[in-house]
Amino acid sequence: MADPAPSRPDSPWYLATSEAEQAAVLDGLARAGAGSDGAPLATQLAAVSALIELCHLTAHPGARASILRALGRCSEQFIAIPALHAELDSPHTEVVVAALQAIGAVGLANGGALVARWLALQACDELDAAVFDAAAMALARTGHPHAGRVVADGWRRGLISSERAHLVAAEAVSTELVDRAPEHLADPATAQAAALHLVALGVPNREALLAPLLSGSDTGLALFAENLLRIPELPVGEHVLQVLTASLPPARLSRLARSLRAHPTEAVLAGFAALAADLDPAGPEAEGVVRAALSAGIAELQDVAVHLAACGPARGLARALYRVHSPTPAMRRWLLEWMTHPDAQVAKAAVRARLNLFGAAELADLAGLADSPRAELRLEWVRLQQNAFRDRLDREGRSTLGHAQRAPLSATLSRLMRSDTDGSVRELALYTAGNIGLTDLGDELGRQLAGSPDWRIRRAAATALAEFPAPGQLGVLTACLANERSEEVVFRLARALLRVVGEGGGDRSAVADASAVRLGDASPRCRVLLVSLLGKCRATQHIGEVIDAARSRGLALAVAAVGALGELRDARGLDAVMDASLSPSAAMRAAAAGSLALLGHAGPMAVERLLDLALDVEEDVELRRRALRGLGELPLTPELGERLAPAQFDDPLAVNILQLRLRAIEAAGGGTRLGADDIDRRLAAAIHGFVPARVESRHRDALQALRTAEYFYLPGSSLPPGLDAAPPTIFWVKGLELWLDDLMRPVMRELLRPAAQREVAALAGCWPELRHRLAPGWRDDWVDGDAGDLFARLGEDSAREFARPGTHNRVFGLRSVATAILLAGGEGASEALGGLGVGLPRGDGVVLANRLVALAAHRNRFTHRLAGKAGDHERVREVALACAGAIVRVRVGR
Repeated sequence: MADPAPSRPDSPWYLATSEAEQAAVLDGLARAGAGSDGAPLATQLAAVSALIELCHLTAHPGARASILRALGRCSEQFIAIPALHAELDSPHTEVVVAALQAIGAVGLANGGALVARWLALQACDELDAAVFDAAAMALARTGHPHAGRVVADGWRRGLISSERAHLVAAEAVSTELVDRAPEHLADPATAQAAALHLVALGVPNREALLAPLLSGSDTGLALFAENLLRIPELPVGEHVLQVLTASLPPARLSRLARSLRAHPTEAVLAGFAALAADLDPAGPEAEGVVRAALSAGIAELQDVAVHLAACGPARGLARALYRVHSPTPAMRRWLLEWMTHPDAQVAKAAVRARLNLFGAAELADLAGLADSPRAELRLEWVRLQQNAFRDRLDREGRSTLGHAQRAPLSATLSRLMRSDTDGSVRELALYTAGNIGLTDLGDELGRQLAGSPDWRIRRAAATALAEFPAPGQLGVLTACLANERSEEVVFRLARALLRVVGEGGGDRSAVADASAVRLGDASPRCRVLLVSLLGKCRATQHIGEVIDAARSRGLALAVAAVGALGELRDARGLDAVMDASLSPSAAMRAAAAGSLALLGHAGPMAVERLLDLALDVEEDVELRRRALRGLGELPLTPELGERLAPAQFDDPLAVNILQLRLRAIEAAGGGTRLGADDIDRRLAAAIHGFVPARVESRHRDALQALRTAEYFYLPGSSLPPGLDAAPPTIFWVKGLELWLDDLMRPVMRELLRPAAQREVAALAGCWPELRHRLAPGWRDDWVDGDAGDLFARLGEDSAREFARPGTHNRVFGLRSVATAILLAGGEGASEALGGLGVGLPRGDGVVLANRLVALAAHRNRFTHRLAGKAGDHERVREVALACAGAIVRVRVGR
C-alpha cells in the first residue's frame, strides 16, 4: 500500500536558496500551525508535523534551535509536545534551551508536567544556568502549580539570578520570593523584575513600595514604575468576570488567567460560582469559561471548573481534562471513574491526565489497560509508557530501565505491535519501542518493516530503528530502501540507514547503490538524506552526483552534499568544498569547515582555509571550534604552529588555539604526544573528587586550560629552547579562573549590586582589621617566599574590580573570587551576598582563597628566570591542584 503523497507544506524549505528564505518558510509554517488567518485544523496539524520533520534533518544547533522556536509559536498544539520532549536529551545547550522555551510557549499543562518530571531527573547543580532558567520559565508559562517553588529553590541554591527569579515568579504569579522584592527594588539590575513581581501579585501598598523608583534619578526606572502603577486594580468579582469571559489568543489568556492567583482563593471561587450559575453547561460560553478557569493554575478552581465541564457534553469534558494541572483528591476520584467513560475521547483524556497529575507511580495501576477491549485505552497505555520512560535513555538512545522493568514492557509492546487488531495501537507501539530505546525489539521492528502491507506501520518501524543502535537490521533496511514505494517510508529508511552506517559495520556498497538509484526520482527532502547517505557509505563512485548536489541552488541539499564530500575523503570534491567555505551562508561555511578537516590530506589549500576560519574572530564560534578540531586531526607542523599565533584571552577560543599551537611545537620538538584522555587520568588521580567528564559538561574551556597546564609536566614534553617557560602558570590560573567564574557567578552577581559594592568598599577601608576575623591562618608563602603581604591590598583591589564598567560580562580574576569566598564565610557578610555561601567549612574557604591569591600574585610577577625554575613549576602545580580539590566541593547556595 503506497501512501497518498500529499503536497507537503515544508517543500518550499528544501527549495530555499538562503537562510533568509528558509526563515520565511519557518515563519509561514509557524503561523499556519498556530491557526493564524483562520487556518483549518488539518492545515495546522500538517504545518506542525512539517516543523517536526525539519528537526530530523538539521544537525547544526543554531538552525535546529530556530526550528524549535518556530514550533513553539504553534500555541496549544498537543502534537508538538512529544517532539519537543525528545529534544531535551540534546548535547547542545542551545537546543535544550530552545526546546524548553518552546514548551513554555506552546503553553499546555502536559508540557509543564513533563518539564517537571524531566527536571526531577536532572542534577540541577550541574545544569547550565540558561537551561535551568528556561525550565523554570516553562513551568511558569504552562501554569504548573510548582513553578514558584522550583524557582525559589533554584535561587537559594544560586542556580538562577535574582532578576530572572523575580521574572519567573511574576509570570507564575507566585508569592515565593516576594519578601525579597523590596530589597531588590534598591538594585537597578533587579528593580524592574522585582517591581513587576510585586504588581503581578497585587500587593496592597504598591505605590509606597515603588515610590523610590518614581523619585530616583533613573528616568527609565521611573517611567517603568509609572506605567506599572497605571495598571488598574479591579475588585475581585469584576476581575474574575473579566478573566473568565475574555476572548484572547491562548498565550495572552493564560497569562491573564494566572493573574487570578493574586486574589484569595475563596473570592475567586465565589466569582466563578456566580458566573457559572447563569451558564448552560452545554453551551459554548461554558466551555470558554472552563478553559479560562483551568488556565489560572489554581487547584480549587480546577476542580469546580472540571465539575462544570462534566455537566456538559463529553467533548467539552475531554478538552477540560487535557488542561488539568493539580493532583487533588477529587481529580483522582473522577479520573478513576472517567477512565471507563463510554466516550472514547473522555476515557483517553482521563488516562493521560492520571500520568500528568500523579506521575509514573500510576503505571502499575494502569497495567490492565494493555489488555482492554477498548482500542483507545490500549493506545493510551502505549502512550503512557512513551511519556514515562522517554527520559530514561543513555547517550546512544538505549533504555536504562532495569531488566525486571524492561522485560515485561518489551513483551507487551511486542505483542501489541504484532497482533493488535487496531492499526493505531500497532503503529504507536512501534514508535514507542524506538523512543524509549528497547533495543531487544530490533528484530521485531525489522520484521514489521519488511513484512507489513501498511505504509504507516512500515514508516513507524523505520522511524523506531533510527532511534537506537540497530546494526543487525542493515540488510533489511537496505532491501526496503531499494524496493519501497512510499516517499514517507523512504525518508525514514534513509534516516535509519544514516545512523546504522555511521556506527560502522555491514556492506556499505549495497546501501550506496540503493541510495544512488533512489536519488534520481526522490523528493527534495529525501534527496537531502540520500546524498548524506552516499557520503557515509564512502561511495566515491558516485562523487559526481554529490558534487552536482553541492552546487545546487537549494540550500538544504547543498549543505548536505558539502558535508558528504568530506565524508567521501576524495580530493575531487575539494573545489566544491572550498567554494562552500566562501559562501555567504553560515550553514554552508559550517559544513565546509567539517569537510575541509576531512580533506586536509588533499593539500595545503584545505589547511590554509581551515586556519583562516579558525582564527576569524568574526566567524561563528561553533564553526571555529569545528575548524580547530579539524586542524588538530591533521599532521601538526612547525609552520602550522607559527601560524597559530597566540590569541587574546578575550577570544572565547583562546585556550583552544594555544593548545593547538603547543601541540604543533611539541611535534616539532619530537616530544611525546599524549591525548586529552591521558591528561584527564593524571588530573583525576591528583585531584580527589575530580571527574573530568562532569567538569567538561559545564566548564569545557576551564578543563582545556587545566589540561594544557598539566601537559607541561608530562614525561618527554619539555619545551624547545627559546620558548617562554611561563605558560604552566598562565594556564593553571586561566583554568581556575574559568572554572570559578561559572561556579561563583551567583555570588559575583550579588557583589555587583550597588548596595553590595558600597559594603565591599566600606570593608576595604578597614580590611587590615578584618584579617584575623576573615582569614585566620593566612600565609604569604604558598608559592613565593618573598611574595609580600598577599592579604593587604585584597579588599581595595576587589572593590575597584567590582566597580569597573562592563564587569557583568567579563571573567573575574582569582583575587576578586578569593574576596568573595572570604566574604561568603566571614561574619557580617550575608547582607553583601544576599545570604549566599560556597558550601565549604570556613577554614577550608580561607585556605582556598589564600592559595588563589598566591597563584594570582605569582602569575603577575613571574620572570623568565623565575618561571623557568623546575621547583617553581612544581610548587605552582601543587597549589593549583590543591585549589582544584577544594573547588570540586564548592556548592553555591543559600
